[in-house]
Amino acid sequence: MNFIQVSQETERTYKECLKRFMGYLAIIECNQPTRETILSYRAHLMATLAPATTALNLVAVRGLFQWLEVEGLHSDITKGIKAPKIARTHKIGYLSKEQIKALLNSLDLTTEQGARDNAIITIMVTCGLRCVEISEALKDDLKHTANGLVLFIRGKGQTEKATFIKLPAIAQQAIDLYLAIRNNKSPVLFSSTSNNSKGKAIP
Repeated sequence: MNFIQVSQETERTYKECLKRFMGYLAIIECNQPTRETILSYRAHLMATLAPATTALNLVAVRGLFQWLEVEGLHSDITKGIKAPKIARTHKIGYLSKEQIKALLNSLDLTTEQGARDNAIITIMVTCGLRCVEISEALKDDLKHTANGLVLFIRGKGQTEKATFIKLPAIAQQAIDLYLAIRNNKSPVLFSSTSNNSKGKAIP
């Protein structure tokens, strides 16, 4: 990991990728991997994982064999093996204004879950937040400023919540309604209402 110089978060991901690779070698009982082994592993990944995940796993394996070659322990058998192409177009459609209105109108705002979902959908629609930013949000991430209520988030590539978005009036109203109805003291902003995970962050 020091050789490829990655962040702690990426290091954890790469370790999981390498565990998957070592597990594959164990299954096929391979003690001396060759270029054909890597090609076979690539085909295995493509058959079971998404292209982006396959590419990530191959990057980790490639880094391993680059290090092995530098250390004189094994030749780099990953040279020239390409990852699958990842489509650059977004294939998931978006909701129309009519669909958003219908979705919001279907919620029961007198219940905690309905008020929560109304706040989540309103913020995602008006501010363009990602699911992970909603899930990670804490009540303390809400701050009142001279320009109104803002929500601090951890943007892409950031390790801390150093970015904030200004919440429009409609989003502020949705949050105020939700917090007024909510009946738990969890630090999580949008907490689960299920019996098994009540108060915890929604997945």
